[in-house]
Amino acid sequence: MRAAVGDADTPISAALCFIGADWKLFAKPFQRDGVWVTWPAKLVEMIAAPGPLSSEEVADIAGRIALALPPEAPTT
Repeated sequence: MRAAVGDADTPISAALCFIGADWKLFAKPFQRDGVWVTWPAKLVEMIAAPGPLSSEEVADIAGRIALALPPEAPTT
């Protein structure tokens, strides 16, 4: 991530995001050894929450990550 972001001062947090998992109604994300454990909608909410970066900076970083880590091509 640090290489993809390209800025040593940008704060980076690790997250483990479970897709398609069955979370209880009142579940909350939690941290384990500094890694957030959550589900996709909550992760998006966490990223969009007010913090040290502006929404423009978040969008710029997202673009740099997308270029550095393109999605894997589907296998047949």
